[in-house]
Amino acid sequence: MVLFLIDISNAASVAVVVDSLSPFLSHNSTNHVCLSLQQLMMPDTNINQEDLKITQIVALLHSDLHDDYEISAMKHIASTTISLCEMSIEDKLKFDDLENTFYFGLCKTNHIKKSGKIINKKEVYGIYNDFVIRIFEYHQTDIKSSTLDKSTSSDPTENLTFNLKLTQSEKQARSRLKLPYTYSDERKAAELSQPTASSGGKIFYQPDEVDDFDEEDPDDDLDI
Repeated sequence: MVLFLIDISNAASVAVVVDSLSPFLSHNSTNHVCLSLQQLMMPDTNINQEDLKITQIVALLHSDLHDDYEISAMKHIASTTISLCEMSIEDKLKFDDLENTFYFGLCKTNHIKKSGKIINKKEVYGIYNDFVIRIFEYHQTDIKSSTLDKSTSSDPTENLTFNLKLTQSEKQARSRLKLPYTYSDERKAAELSQPTASSGGKIFYQPDEVDDFDEEDPDDDLDI
């Protein structure tokens, strides 16, 4: 069933309300339904040529009857999606205003502006015995926030059998250590003060123990 809601203040603006898209998706392909909804908003459609202009389409989709592909396709062409989710009894007890409700849930709103900015909002709604619907702001639970603070403050290295941290004396020894391939300040000053040779460069070589290799005595067991 399709309902046409005409704004009395401006009879040319029309909003189309579809009570359920599930029958259309059950008998037609997802691409066909998406294309049909987009064509309703185009100015060259038959209804828009009869002094009526569709400015908004509101449709209901039962997500439990469709797969992820169909749901994501419907969300892709929509500028605003409102999803109703269930809440646990533990979450209900955290809201004092939900005590006298016979049904409650979480409402998630996702709105995409023309500029491309995305606005996400969460609200809690409750249906009371007199069929009045009230909406409350949704806040993260204290249990979740305390668990998050505990996980971020814990040290992952505190229960190890070996030590990964340096003591103060080890840090001082590391800062005084001079690696063999680095120049000291004195050596830099001495090299810069010497005149450069005509050859244009010098090679500095300092042999290590492994470089002292005798081909006639590779095992170093001859006493000559």
